[in-house]
Amino acid sequence: TVNIDYTGKIGKKTIPNGSAEKQDLVIGSNSFIPGFESGLIGKKVGSSATLNLTFPKNYTEKDLAGKKVAFTVKINFIKKQEIPSYNEAFIKKNSKYDNKADYEKYIRKGLEEQKKKTAESAENKELWSKIVTNAKIKKYPEKQLQAEKDRMTKQYKKIAKQYKMSWKKFLKKYMHTNEAGFNKQVNTSAKAACKQKLVAYAIKDKENIKFTKSDYKKELDKTLKSANFTRESFQKQYNESIEDYAEENDFRSEFVLEKVLKEIHNQATVKH
Repeated sequence: TVNIDYTGKIGKKTIPNGSAEKQDLVIGSNSFIPGFESGLIGKKVGSSATLNLTFPKNYTEKDLAGKKVAFTVKINFIKKQEIPSYNEAFIKKNSKYDNKADYEKYIRKGLEEQKKKTAESAENKELWSKIVTNAKIKKYPEKQLQAEKDRMTKQYKKIAKQYKMSWKKFLKKYMHTNEAGFNKQVNTSAKAACKQKLVAYAIKDKENIKFTKSDYKKELDKTLKSANFTRESFQKQYNESIEDYAEENDFRSEFVLEKVLKEIHNQATVKH
């Protein structure tokens, strides 16, 4: 792994988002365009190199596809991964166990729990797909459908603002469409999201599944904890409360769906 600073230029013009500092790059990962990684092999730490390359013709960013580019790269330092020996010394240093038998029992239990969760998630996904596919919506509530469209549009416009780009330019560069095309995409996505929520809430009411204000708060707390946030640190990083963020992204419906899926999974029967 090499740690690098780099700047990419086409002619005298620096490429937008084509520069970085203190970037880790694993040689052999092929995460950069062809010739970038191989051009660094053999270079010394502290040295700089100019790589004259060409973007692939099928490059994802159409504005750069097939164009010649010069990258100026400085190698800050090199890191090498060393795999330690697996023995009792390693176990004592990296866990609360002091012998292989107990440590491996602990590892096996964790792996089994992880596999069980993965299997349940796959089952739930398949069950939910069948339910939503078979569900018939007599009429979409216009107010809810519009709310979905507004929410999705707001999220994309927020991203465009973060990129410091005009809405029109953002649509062209990252969505590869225009306003009319975007609206068409949003209409389709909003309808799909709306259908899932209508079905989830219908099952919730039919099966008398409770989801209280207290349940909502607990789910928000779990979400914060799993992402290693406190309410204060989340507010500081995102400049808004977790409650506002959750409302903006409709976490409530996600939590309700999780509870509905749990009930569906419990009631489902396996047919051989």
